[in-house]
Amino acid sequence: MNTTSHVDRECRDGEQRIQWIPFSKQPRFIKPQPLTFLGMGLFLLAASGVFLPGLPAVAKQPEWILTLCLLGLGITLFSLWKSARHDRRHWPKVRARCLDWEYWKGDTRDGESGKTWYLQLLCEFEFGGTPYRVTPAHWTTYATRKGVQRFLNKIISPEQTCDLWINPKNPLQAELISRDVKDLLLH
Repeated sequence: MNTTSHVDRECRDGEQRIQWIPFSKQPRFIKPQPLTFLGMGLFLLAASGVFLPGLPAVAKQPEWILTLCLLGLGITLFSLWKSARHDRRHWPKVRARCLDWEYWKGDTRDGESGKTWYLQLLCEFEFGGTPYRVTPAHWTTYATRKGVQRFLNKIISPEQTCDLWINPKNPLQAELISRDVKDLLLH
């Protein structure tokens, strides 16, 4: 494996040196289950009552609208969480060497909410006797440079290693273990 040393580097948006390593040619989405559609249907049905207040049932029972909206939203979120957890529950945890990382301030993903800080890591590990180099996914953006640095200090050891969850069917699909709620919910 390569013995590249770590370089802590702040860069400008669009000038990232570390390029994302794709794990699939096709984007992957959480597979909706029938329960997801049931929840969405309940939510939309109840929400339509809010926008169509002339309906007799709505005028007589307005508390049911909020109840059905919340129930539908809850069922939808539960179903999506269950599907995502099902996909990840058997992913092994591996120790990876952090070769490099960089962070930058860029536009938010929607492009309208202002600026946020992003982080990209380059890691390598062995799995099944094969070496892999990955850019692990993680589910966090940061409000400040210090927030990025605190996060790095939390997840990267003094030996320049970190923990990853990896998809055993495709080890290029890796997620950074950030020791937070996301790890408890999905793994």
